[in-house]
Amino acid sequence: MKNIKDLRIIGIDSARPPKIRAEPYIDLVFRLSDKANKEWCQDFNMIFARADYSVKIDTVECLYIETWVRTMNEIPGHLEMLKEKVSECNQKYYDREVARSQASMSILNDIAGEQGAQGLLNDILAKLNYD
Repeated sequence: MKNIKDLRIIGIDSARPPKIRAEPYIDLVFRLSDKANKEWCQDFNMIFARADYSVKIDTVECLYIETWVRTMNEIPGHLEMLKEKVSECNQKYYDREVARSQASMSILNDIAGEQGAQGLLNDILAKLNYD
């Protein structure tokens, strides 16, 4: 995945189209634009841990959101809610990654402040660009 903020729902899984069941409910499987990573999927599943409707994403496959609604008329609103939660999860994941990166840079900066040859080595390491 290039950028977590670009992750979004792009449609229905063509291999599992919606079906009306007798219970009554309609199974829905939405496809993401790209495969998410396991940590993002776990975050997404936690958002829905106590939701009224079951919503989940497989933490191995990380590409399809499985859910259901009772009636056809609920589908548009349910999709809008899912899109908001995907965006919310994207932001949460991004913020956590930024915090991790800043913590790593802080540690490197602390190490770079040492004196002598080790300090010089640490300073060079802290300034390396891995982009």
